Parts: sequence; structure tokens; C-alpha cells
Amino acid sequence: MIPATDGAPPARYTRSSASGAKASPCLNKHRKEVSDTMSEARSRTRLRAVLATLAALVAVAAAPTVTASAARTVTAGQSIVLSLAPDRSSAVLVPLPGVSKQTYSASRDLQILGVHLGPQSLTSSPGTSSMTVQGGTKQKVTTAATLSASNSIQTCPPGGQCSSTGVWFSTTVNGSSGWVATITFGPGQSQGAWWGCCPWNADAMYLSDNWSVAGLAVSVSIPPGVGFSGSGSSAGWSGSVSNQWLINHYFNGIQFTSWWALCCPSESATTTSQFGGSFFTTTANS
Repeated sequence: MIPATDGAPPARYTRSSASGAKASPCLNKHRKEVSDTMSEARSRTRLRAVLATLAALVAVAAAPTVTASAARTVTAGQSIVLSLAPDRSSAVLVPLPGVSKQTYSASRDLQILGVHLGPQSLTSSPGTSSMTVQGGTKQKVTTAATLSASNSIQTCPPGGQCSSTGVWFSTTVNGSSGWVATITFGPGQSQGAWWGCCPWNADAMYLSDNWSVAGLAVSVSIPPGVGFSGSGSSAGWSGSVSNQWLINHYFNGIQFTSWWALCCPSESATTTSQFGGSFFTTTANS
């Protein structure tokens, strides 16, 4: 049964009106608990803010140096940069609108981007296709050579004027004998182009590269970048661009490895120009 009261608060909450009177011990304890709770909440808020700031800084640091997106076109000299690996081991460039087909060259643009250029000649080194390296030996022996090839096909776009679609590649190939045998393709480059005037651009240009070796228990490592794939003794890359007349691909570091032996590096590049429903394809083989 609740005891009857005359309206006054319970004695433990009674405060004296006299000057200098102290609050009861229960009230002081309650105030301390509230103060501790608020202090802990402020500490948690500050900690969350610090963690959010650190996460933002990590995200910025991890972002690639150069990127291309639909929202912003990245250019270098006379070229549009479609892709660029953070370590500059691969890049895809196309010419800016209005650039002359006779004078366009992406070499200077690649130097602006810091990409290591491959051989500029279309002459393969003698004996490159028979290069052989051995694993399981203490003596390390290295060799370097060039693989190059080109090809073209007559192209007559529907309603347009006939000309040609061409493809070429040129690549440095490095072989190394030692405890592990390696054959590495790159630096190198490939290009596919529609050389006609009417229409100036193809509806789409396609370009693909393939690299392979022969050997025992072969594995492959490929560089970072969009479009690469590889397994065992072969690797490849493919890309495409709409409303263009040329596509350039630059690459480095496609490496095949074996503890036993490797030989016979081979490379090919294939390009296709598309005009509506018509496709014109040509391949260059080393």
C-alpha cells in the first residue's frame, strides 16, 4: 500500500532553501552517470569521424593516376587515352577527331604518358621463332629479339569508297635461361586501322593480340589492364572502339615461365573494321 502524502516530494529529494545547501548523494550519483554517458558518446563520435577521414584518404591513395571514363575524356597530344595501366605497362590510344591519317603517330603521346615504347621497325630478328631457353641451370643466359608482322585486306564499305583495313605489330621478346626459364613479350605494340576516306570512320574497330610459346609445365603472368587473359602457354588481349578509324595497343610484361624449357615464341594480331552489318577482318602472324 502506498503511504498517503500531503503533496510534498519524498524526503530524499527535498532541497533546502537555505544558501549553501548540498544535493543528496543519490542526485550527485545520477548526475555523474549522465555526465559519463555523454562523455562516452562524444568520444565515439570523434572516433567515427577519424575513421571516416582515414578511409577517404586510403581511397584517394588507391585511385589510378590516369583513368578514362564516359564523363571525362583523357587526352595526350593527338590521342584519346581509352585505358592506361597504373604502372604504364599497357595502354590503348585512338586519334583525336580531325587528325590526319597520313601523319598521325602516337609515339610522342606515349612518351607524354610515360609508356615504354616497343620497337618501331616491322622487321623480325632472324631465328626469333626458334628461340629456346632452359631451366634448372646455374648459368644465366639472356637473349633478345624482335617479332613483327603486318597484313591488310581490301575493304569496300556499303555505299562508300574502297580502300584497305590494315594490322601490324612489333614486339621485343626477351628469353632467359637459369634456374627458371622465361620468355617475356614486351615492350610491344599493335595497331588496326581503316585507311579509307569515305566514310572517314568505321562504325567500330576491333583489335586483338595473341602470344604463345612451346614448353613443359608452362605458366603465364599478364600485366594489369583491361582486356587481358591467359593460361598455360598462351595469352591474349582484345579491345574495341566505336566511331573510329584506328586503335593502338601498347603492352609489356607478358611472361611465360617453366622450370624445364621454353621455345618458339609466336605472336599474332587481328583487326576488324565494321560498317553496318559488313565486317572486314585481317590477321598478321609472326
